Amino acid sequence: MCEHQTELCVTQGTAAFQGQMSRATNPESRLQRSGFCGINRLVENGPLDLENYDTLAYRVRGDGRRYIASLRTENWVVGDESQDVWQAFLFARKNEWAEVEIPLARFLQTWKGRLVDNEEEMNPGRIVGLGISVAASPQEDEDGTFRLDLDWIRARRLHASY
Repeated sequence: MCEHQTELCVTQGTAAFQGQMSRATNPESRLQRSGFCGINRLVENGPLDLENYDTLAYRVRGDGRRYIASLRTENWVVGDESQDVWQAFLFARKNEWAEVEIPLARFLQTWKGRLVDNEEEMNPGRIVGLGISVAASPQEDEDGTFRLDLDWIRARRLHASY
């Protein structure tokens, strides 16, 4: 069992991203919004090359919340000194294991959780990190516990290139 508010626990080959979500802010703080939890893992032994793939598949079991899958890539211009973050929604079935496929083209560039308005393409040959996060929506009552079980992440080629 995990004991901290937000953590990634690995048991018998699966991982559980779980914790307590709260949108409460300290009135004395400059923060206007709260309610975000995330985990990131840097790729060991150099960048991951997904150039020959078009989809990431996640085998997950959800709790009814919407999660966000993240990829970190080396920046095209400055290399490994800066990382770009690309995100896509990860919809997991509640209390049921399922394979969720996310086309790489669906990952959008973000900065601090907001979309970046540019025409830049993701560099799938230079993936330096993977992550999963959960964020509360201001319109919905989403405080409370969360849990996403993760069995594996795989790269797949679903479409032939021409």
